[in-house]
Amino acid sequence: MAGFFNLFSGKKQELTGQQEGVYSFDLLCGGASVRIDRLKDSGRFRGSAIPKKLSDVTATDNAKDIRPYSNGECPHLQSYLKSKRISIIECIDLPNGEDLLTQACVYVGNNYDITRGILEQIKSRISKAYFDPRKTKFSYPPPEILNITDSEYREIRQMGQKLSDYGIINSFKASDDRKVITYKLSEKTIVRQLITGTWLEQYAAVNAENTVREFCEKHGYHFEMLCDTAVQEIVNSNRHELDLVFTVEDKFFAMEFKSGENSPVYTDYVTLCEKVLKLPKSQFLMFISTLGDKHDLRKLRGKYGLRFANMNTFTQEIVEMLNEAFGISATE
Repeated sequence: MAGFFNLFSGKKQELTGQQEGVYSFDLLCGGASVRIDRLKDSGRFRGSAIPKKLSDVTATDNAKDIRPYSNGECPHLQSYLKSKRISIIECIDLPNGEDLLTQACVYVGNNYDITRGILEQIKSRISKAYFDPRKTKFSYPPPEILNITDSEYREIRQMGQKLSDYGIINSFKASDDRKVITYKLSEKTIVRQLITGTWLEQYAAVNAENTVREFCEKHGYHFEMLCDTAVQEIVNSNRHELDLVFTVEDKFFAMEFKSGENSPVYTDYVTLCEKVLKLPKSQFLMFISTLGDKHDLRKLRGKYGLRFANMNTFTQEIVEMLNEAFGISATE
């Protein structure tokens, strides 16, 4: 959550509101009470008020709840950006670990070696104009992938069941004799957003918050963090979107998350880092799920100066970035 994050309770208070079909609750995170009323929608959450699957939410639900930034809620972040003639316009709250969407995204990220293939299969279909999730049935693995071992198939079947449990896919069936699973993709907007990139944003934000919090607790530092932050240059009114920004003490850091196959224009991020944020390039991290091994990461950093991380090196790169910024050796 935006604000102070030295404590992270994730505790939900009792539901309030007696109006039929209106449910809301206070979420306590980092000592700040944030009113959550996104669950309102003509009684669709009657009873527990919490959907059991992502497919239970309405088609209009969005994975991101963008809100105006409240002046002073992250004073160190705001002060740094103000010193660079930048104002914060909008942001979203950090993911809550008890939220169903967050849990689904973390599962996808934690099991990326297994989930990557099925994500790419679905994304390739979503990009087709004729794609209709209600009618289109998928088969995975596709026929061109041969000689699936029994162990690999068990992992695929378990993954399919888990994605079905979360409501990301529907009509899940396992054909043990053919070693394939069949399914349909949920037509919900929130599921499409998850498949096309929300999973990485949520997964990265959760891991970044945990890693930075552990670092600060170890060294007695204070930090503030915001997700999907829209900022505006005061001089020319140019607007920029930042996936994640945070401060530790008086030092500012920024991250960008990319899950697509198309390579970002890295020079644009160099310009954003140096010319807009006026930030050392060693404090700007590009997290790209499809990047290759450490050799590729080192080549990119050598060429552009920014930090680069993939699924295997993300949290390690955050720690190294923080250690370097504060002059801390890896053994401390």
